[in-house]
Amino acid sequence: MESYFQKQSGYFSIEDVYCKFHITDIHKPIVVSFAGAGDFIKTQRTKLGVSPWGFEFIKKNGGNVISFAAIDVSNWYRNAKFESFLEHVTAYIADFPSRLGYGGSMGGYGVSAFSNKLRLDRVLLINPVSTLNKIQVPWERRFSSAAARYDWGSGCFDGRHVTATGYVVYDPLHKFDKRHAHRYGENIKHLRVYGVGHSMARHLQSMGMLGKLYRDFVNDSIDEHDFYVNARARRYIDQYYKRQLASFNRRLTPTRKEILDKHRTAIKRKRLLESLGIFDVNISPLAELTMQSTISQEDRGLSGACNDALLRIGSLNKDLNFETSWERGLEFIKKGGFKYYKKVHLVKVLNAEKIVLSGTFDAKRPSNGFILGFLSSLHQNLGTVLVSKGFNLKNIDGLPADQLKRINDLRLSIRQ
Repeated sequence: MESYFQKQSGYFSIEDVYCKFHITDIHKPIVVSFAGAGDFIKTQRTKLGVSPWGFEFIKKNGGNVISFAAIDVSNWYRNAKFESFLEHVTAYIADFPSRLGYGGSMGGYGVSAFSNKLRLDRVLLINPVSTLNKIQVPWERRFSSAAARYDWGSGCFDGRHVTATGYVVYDPLHKFDKRHAHRYGENIKHLRVYGVGHSMARHLQSMGMLGKLYRDFVNDSIDEHDFYVNARARRYIDQYYKRQLASFNRRLTPTRKEILDKHRTAIKRKRLLESLGIFDVNISPLAELTMQSTISQEDRGLSGACNDALLRIGSLNKDLNFETSWERGLEFIKKGGFKYYKKVHLVKVLNAEKIVLSGTFDAKRPSNGFILGFLSSLHQNLGTVLVSKGFNLKNIDGLPADQLKRINDLRLSIRQ
């Protein structure tokens, strides 16, 4: 089997485990990676030399790499012949200056469980599952089919015995991941990222942290303070808010939900502004604005100016009716309306946390269709809160059925 590694690169299978390797410089560290449960490779694709999880990432960062992935199913690398094969890998990598392990979830199990056999020096474990042995982890209720299908009582079945130094990255609010992380010894340091759940590698990538964390790991230069400063970027990831606002979050009080909703909306608003090329405005959200179907001469405040701007844009095209104007307002941002009008008060409207709809809006006026369509898009895309203050619509009889549905959806979204 040692002949498999005599070339600079190649790929092969050991029964139900696929391997791909690439060696650039024997004087640099070598990284052994294991793919997670969701990253198995179909048999037919193994013949094409596809890259397992982690392979291209490690190669791109200039490293020597041996990557493993399960074939066809998430088999957790519980194969006696594969375990025996690793003795040849151990012999092959022995002369590299340092031997590193990298993997997440099932891959984290693979790295930690086989670390001693491979004589790894350091490991980076991303939300690892240390074992599925029911005696050792009776509280683990995930992956029940794998726990029952494979032998978890012989060979390298428990990653907690890893003697290499390294790091485990996990979400302490995820009870199973936390318990697995705490099974490792003092040689494995903890890096905690709160509120992102089990898909840690994906979230680290979204936060722009994964590449730096990996490179610092390879260079043995992880700065824990720097890591935690960067981890604050999770507040800019929508998935973070989805998890925090999920029904299974027992810590979600009404007050906390309100705060999280505000932060989530602020992040969406900031990203939308930036996507429109608007960087030179104060992005602190306005408390509220009031929108009306008409503006009196006396109402020259901020709300009046914003309202006037929308009504003027909505009345520019005389050929539009209420429903086509609504469509224009609904698509205004998506179709680049800010390219022409970002100098007026539209940014202020987009920046409002709450918009109060006041008075009667006449469906005979196309400009009212535009303003209501535009506000509907803000509610749908940014979560802008719409509130009624005597809001009413008149002359809607005769409008098409799809327009009446839009009006009904808008009414349902407005707080009384």
